[in-house]
Amino acid sequence: MKKFYYTLTLMLFIASVNAQQAPQFSQRMFDAMAFNPAVAGSKNFQEIKLHSRVQWVGFKDAPRTHLLSYNGRVFKSSGIGAYVVADQTGPTRRNGISLGYAHHIKFSNFNISFGLSSLLSQFSFDTNQLKFHDIDDPIIATSKLKSKLTPDFTFGAMAYAKKFYFGLSATEFIATNMKGLGAEIPATQQYYLMGGYNLSWNPEWSLTPSVTATFAKNYPAQAEINFKAEYQGKYLGGVSFRTEDAVVALVGMRATKQIFVAYSFDLLYSKLRNYNSGSHEIVIFIELKGKKRPPMFFLEDNDNEQFTPHWY
Repeated sequence: MKKFYYTLTLMLFIASVNAQQAPQFSQRMFDAMAFNPAVAGSKNFQEIKLHSRVQWVGFKDAPRTHLLSYNGRVFKSSGIGAYVVADQTGPTRRNGISLGYAHHIKFSNFNISFGLSSLLSQFSFDTNQLKFHDIDDPIIATSKLKSKLTPDFTFGAMAYAKKFYFGLSATEFIATNMKGLGAEIPATQQYYLMGGYNLSWNPEWSLTPSVTATFAKNYPAQAEINFKAEYQGKYLGGVSFRTEDAVVALVGMRATKQIFVAYSFDLLYSKLRNYNSGSHEIVIFIELKGKKRPPMFFLEDNDNEQFTPHWY
């Protein structure tokens, strides 16, 4: 019989492969483009985001995820988005690169956008990092999964205005099952719903409640309920609740006119809370061109341009 490390690592491997192609972040409302390409180009400036997460601190072989993304308008009604992601869980690694396009249609007081993105992921498994009771086990000797490239597509749609947004998307249109270490893990389509409303009551304060929900066949649905408050476009505070998992505290501030930094901490209330000290996450926003507004504000429609909310 194999040692506990083999069992645990296989469980982490299965969880990693079955996880959504879009990276899992507590602050993913700021990188909604990673799971809904319709977001691309919905702001009136270009931006780069660096997203880094260290999950389950103190837990051996816990996940570490890093994302670098770009989002910008290229023509009057078109936008492009791209990101690269690196995800490691013990001996498993998942690296990916994505490119997406979105088309925006303006109506009298709201907008609708449709987006499509492609994703190429490389899954790899380093068996040298494993410890087995029987090194001659035929399951290990005949394992086919060392490294594999898998393509995928994501489709998304979104309606948004100065005060609200609502979007839906679907990932994993190409169902590629993964095989290795004596197991076959089926690919599962993921569906996302997101929505929020801005409750600004004066020019200095803004409160934005939002929800992101994830659905997949044979897996329980998960919802993230977020509350973000901003002051003067310079300071951010918030709290999130992830069902059956964690409570998240969020703070942020504007460092310069073009740079905003946000940090969050996950406090787990699931059974895993006894085995780690929480998760840390940081996001750095860099605005490249256009009106200099805070990365979470709803922009005013002063010059009769398209509404460009900043909740993601």
